[in-house]
Amino acid sequence: MNVDPESHPRPSQRNWLLAAVLVVAALGAVGGLAWPMIADMWKTQVQKDWYGRGQGYATQGDTTEAVRAFQRAEEAGLATPEFYGRWGRIEMYAMQGFRAESHFIRALEIAPGYGPARADLAMLYLRRGWQEQAAQQYVLAATALPDSAAPLYVTAGTLYEELKKRERAVEMYRNALAARRGYLPALEGLLRLGEPLPGR
Repeated sequence: MNVDPESHPRPSQRNWLLAAVLVVAALGAVGGLAWPMIADMWKTQVQKDWYGRGQGYATQGDTTEAVRAFQRAEEAGLATPEFYGRWGRIEMYAMQGFRAESHFIRALEIAPGYGPARADLAMLYLRRGWQEQAAQQYVLAATALPDSAAPLYVTAGTLYEELKKRERAVEMYRNALAARRGYLPALEGLLRLGEPLPGR
């Protein structure tokens, strides 16, 4: 009989499960209450293990194995915006655009305000040459990521300039200045468009 080694716990996982059993016993869990708790902890550990493996493979540049590990993590029930955002980013840099897009969108379905996925989706659209869609996502990302709002608004403004949407571009540059006073790229954008600078 062939046995898939990946379907069985590794030594570290078996040790972790043993520790979980002892903890549950120490807490006084008995009968039917104990095993659901152990099962939930085991499931969480399996998810973390596959996610960790996937990130390790990605760091080594092995996209194929990284994606396989992420698939196993998903099969184990992992479904967070951070997980899908990371998965999408790996695929985007591996030039697997359509898969990346689906994972960014999945992350945003779970948490519409998850800024990193918005920013990555914007970058993906920009790579495709979809300037309008990219600009929209950069604006949403700026709203979700206040610490990075100024450069994100400027990127959106630059795209609207290229799209000949002057008023929208001006709005973005002013939003950038509201997020970071005196932000030079935003001031330069207003100057290009012949707009008065704040305070003048």
